[in-house]
Amino acid sequence: MGMKIVIVSHFYPPLNKVPSQRVYQTAKAFISEGHEVIVLTTEKLKSDGPLTYEVGGLNNVELFELKYPSFLNGFLKKATNPATHECVKEVKRSSSSSGFLISSLKSLKGKVSSFYDVHELCVNGLDSFFEKHSNYDVIISSYSPSWSHVIASKLKMKNNSAYWLADYRDLWTHNHAKSVGYFFRELGLKKEKNIINKADSLTTVSEGFKRKLEQIHEKSVTVIYNGFDSDELKSSLAIDNLTIDNLFGFNGELITISYVGTLYFPHQSPIALFKLLQKLKLSNKPLYNKLRINFVGRNNDRVVDLAHEYEVSDCIKVFSPVSKSESNYIMYKSDFSLLIDWRTLYEGVIPAKAYEYMNLAKAVLFLGGMQKKKSECYNILTPSGKVCYLDESSSVDDFFAVLNKRQTYTTNEECKNYVDSFERKVLANKMVDIVNDKS
Repeated sequence: MGMKIVIVSHFYPPLNKVPSQRVYQTAKAFISEGHEVIVLTTEKLKSDGPLTYEVGGLNNVELFELKYPSFLNGFLKKATNPATHECVKEVKRSSSSSGFLISSLKSLKGKVSSFYDVHELCVNGLDSFFEKHSNYDVIISSYSPSWSHVIASKLKMKNNSAYWLADYRDLWTHNHAKSVGYFFRELGLKKEKNIINKADSLTTVSEGFKRKLEQIHEKSVTVIYNGFDSDELKSSLAIDNLTIDNLFGFNGELITISYVGTLYFPHQSPIALFKLLQKLKLSNKPLYNKLRINFVGRNNDRVVDLAHEYEVSDCIKVFSPVSKSESNYIMYKSDFSLLIDWRTLYEGVIPAKAYEYMNLAKAVLFLGGMQKKKSECYNILTPSGKVCYLDESSSVDDFFAVLNKRQTYTTNEECKNYVDSFERKVLANKMVDIVNDKS
């Protein structure tokens, strides 16, 4: 007999963010096993991202959306659904000083985020949910934001017999992308421990995060990596996109290197690559003139500034965010997909795009940050057979050798089998197995 599964997640289609894919595939896996699935999610704000992630085949999932308090209506900009997708736009250098104010506000938000997040205000409608769904067998919550684990703890208190699996896509208190002040970190840690103490099991996305979570919560943690959806990727490549081809230099004449996604300065930085480009411009101008480096995503203004600072802006193009299908197409068409590793020693940081690169990219130019042997991201990618490595110690000759090898990256059957093991539907079934075994 099927169980009633409540998945608590801020991220879910049509919100077009990478975490939505993990949650969507989890729901899909439980449905295929004959379980009833309710997704409890938040009302979406404009700042959450575009609502352009279209999926099919899950009409039998009930979507229950909690709302923000009405007194906040004048302050919060609600997302519109469906959102129209804008054409790809190139980002030019800006002389505006508003960037400092925005970065300062983001810094302040980061310092308090482990203790409190604005999404935690999104609770209107929870009583109605309990009235409609008083009996549920399993709770699965997906962090971040903290709202998901906070709401899941309320579901657990309401129905203590339900089995609660708390999934960490990122760390909460010790988050690698947030600079949290000591006072708020300690408050946040106390809050996290108190909430997660009620969870029956924990999962996360890397061995590094697993070690940290086991140290904090003194509970066993299971690793379920992120992955890729091959069906979704195939549909993105069905038709040539001539607009993208022209904008991104996919004409067969240029050597293209593309980064798709947000860069988290100062933790991730393309400076090592820009220094190599600067040297290549002086030593081998013909080869330099054949290069096109594309950066696509949000908050990449800093890339534009750095390109001018290192005098390599003539081969670098920065674009606004694109749709999911367009990003897949860009990865597939590029000679190299660029992956920039974390520069600081945070164990377990594996960008979700690493798995899509593993499946789609012709070759992955891995720009190292921490020591290679300590990078779990590098160690995950290498068996795919597609990785070429550069870092701050690399020479122009190293760069030249990488560029010349762009057409020789081939994968054997062993590599292919390794890559296939990161199919999202395969990984989602691991979460189903945990629930089936322990419920």
